[in-house]
Amino acid sequence: MIKPGTLLIAHPDLDDEFFQFSTVLITEDHQHGTTGLCINKLNDMSLSEAAGLQDWAGTEELYTGGPVNARALIMIHSADWYSSNTMPVNTEFSISSDQLMTEKIAMGNDPRNYRFVNGVSSWKPKQLSEEIAQGKWLTMPASEAIVYGYTGETQWKKAINNYAELAVAQYF
Repeated sequence: MIKPGTLLIAHPDLDDEFFQFSTVLITEDHQHGTTGLCINKLNDMSLSEAAGLQDWAGTEELYTGGPVNARALIMIHSADWYSSNTMPVNTEFSISSDQLMTEKIAMGNDPRNYRFVNGVSSWKPKQLSEEIAQGKWLTMPASEAIVYGYTGETQWKKAINNYAELAVAQYF
């Protein structure tokens, strides 16, 4: 089992059109499979388009969470906030996906940290464990600094560096 709150970091040699140079926050892992959200790939669509809000004044960026259910709008956020259907990922992260979340954000009621994504990443049962065993992914506990502090390939590189530091620290 891969614990929710784990950060998947694409191995530098991963040759996949979507997942190359990606970081993915795992949100669920159970008998039906594993679900996560890619958090470093900027989306071409604006948040106002994705949320269907004509008068959205926010400047938040939208990321492509994965190739599955691309119309789903999900907010990854710090656990200090909730909406009508918030699901805790672990003690640091939660996810929400409802109309109320965007209304609350528009009114200035927002979590300490958050990021919006469209779509999800999912794997069949045992598929992700096999990919990790094959060396396609590196794993480590997600931190707010990595999840919210960086974007794009910079975020992926920072995650790789943190992974390497953790690996070295285990041996010395």
